[in-house]
Amino acid sequence: MATSNKELFEEEDVRLVDIADSIGGYLKYLLKKFYIVIIGVGGMTYLLYLYAKKAPPEYVAFTSFNTVDPKGIAASGLISLASSLGMGASGTQVDLLAGLYQSRLIFYNALLKDVEVDGKVDKLGNQFMRVYNLDAGFKQIKGKENFGFTAENIDDFSNDEDSIARTMYTLFAEELLEAEYEVTSGLIFSEITTPNYELSRNLGIHIIEGVTDYYQEQQIESAQISYKTIDKKLDSLKGEIDFREKKLAQMQDQNIFNIKRQGVYDQDEYRSDLQILKIAYNEALNTKEAAKSSSKPQASPVRVVDNPRFATYPKYKSTLFFGLIGFAIGIVLVVIPLLIRKAIKDGKLENELKEKAKANTSTVS
Repeated sequence: MATSNKELFEEEDVRLVDIADSIGGYLKYLLKKFYIVIIGVGGMTYLLYLYAKKAPPEYVAFTSFNTVDPKGIAASGLISLASSLGMGASGTQVDLLAGLYQSRLIFYNALLKDVEVDGKVDKLGNQFMRVYNLDAGFKQIKGKENFGFTAENIDDFSNDEDSIARTMYTLFAEELLEAEYEVTSGLIFSEITTPNYELSRNLGIHIIEGVTDYYQEQQIESAQISYKTIDKKLDSLKGEIDFREKKLAQMQDQNIFNIKRQGVYDQDEYRSDLQILKIAYNEALNTKEAAKSSSKPQASPVRVVDNPRFATYPKYKSTLFFGLIGFAIGIVLVVIPLLIRKAIKDGKLENELKEKAKANTSTVS
């Protein structure tokens, strides 16, 4: 027999009521266990809130910079500095700066810079080691208890210095450095975060200085190479011009009546070549002057807007964020197990009632 629409609605209403009753039952159960809920959830929330409040700050060395060349600035999009030498496909100067800022070369050179630590001058690499306790392994090796960076140049790194420098770079690139390029302002923003104020500040200062110096040195070196190349080209063009002018003069010195018609054509060809060669010569001469000017030290091509020397600040943990995490952990560790426990008890009780109902039915039969 087909089920009527009325019966369907009644069955659906019953199920909705059962669900409502079930939810109500769980809420009543939690209210009965309110002391456990308050102690568990509230306690976990307070513990993580207190942790965030008492936790020592981290220190952020903030830097913003770009290239003075506006073409280099405008041509690049968002740049992520999360991996080594992140060179963009566009090849712009901004991409180059971004890659340099996180390059191993710049970082290694920064480690060998002398910095003042607790009133004493030491290498930045040694300060880095002590802050992160990276020298602990060396202290256990006889003869290396006082290990530290002593090389004056990265080419002179010992095996131990090279090994610890690689460890530091991995930590720096993967955990300490965050940076991106902002299209609207044309600036690269970077943050170097460590648990020590002086370390963050010194890293930020010497890395941006290394980027600026290297970028400028490469520009000068490139201009000097261009100058020498163009100078050779000018000599070659001058030789071609002199040859054609001499040849044309010889032709013109001959008796005009003894010149064959082919000779007239030759003079026209030489004049045409001379005109083209002189244009190329003048262009090369202008390029040579520009290269000569660029090959001399000038104002820095990298503009540092925010210098970490003055833009290093403490960053405290968010009490609100950690409080919410504590609340969520409390729910998972306290409320959910209570609900599961009640569900298990209700399931067992329901099974017992069904068994009793079956037994009663059998007895009546």
